[in-house]
Amino acid sequence: MKVIKYNVKVKLETKDPKKELNKVGGILIGRFTKDEKKFKDQLNSILQGKSKVIELDGIKASLSDSSIEVEGIKFRKLINVRKFINEIAEKYEAKCGQLNKSENLMTKQCEGENVKVYFEIKPEKIKPQKKEESKKEEEQQKNKTESKS
Repeated sequence: MKVIKYNVKVKLETKDPKKELNKVGGILIGRFTKDEKKFKDQLNSILQGKSKVIELDGIKASLSDSSIEVEGIKFRKLINVRKFINEIAEKYEAKCGQLNKSENLMTKQCEGENVKVYFEIKPEKIKPQKKEESKKEEEQQKNKTESKS
């Protein structure tokens, strides 16, 4: 059985990125982190101008003069990715284009009033570790060490 993980990268272009980060920070970053207190502390440091990056639990959000970029959001099912995109689009009352698919990258663009949101979705196959082979290797190594003794 194939197990696929979807890595999502979101780029939000707007005139006032600090305001937008405060508005959607919980949806973009907060829900995917385990430590809510750390997230709020880092969000406050960005809003006060002390920092331009949030890094928590593999999620990295960076703030520039006109955009917010969030990397490291992971989903197990494509339907959840679609729900996430729809939720962001609904928040901004944005209209989205088609989901463009290529071999190893999917993209989607949404445009709302004063906001453009770009999504990049990269599917990644997860290969399960084979336990049986590792057990056989351990037994062979034990046999070799016993025969040498």
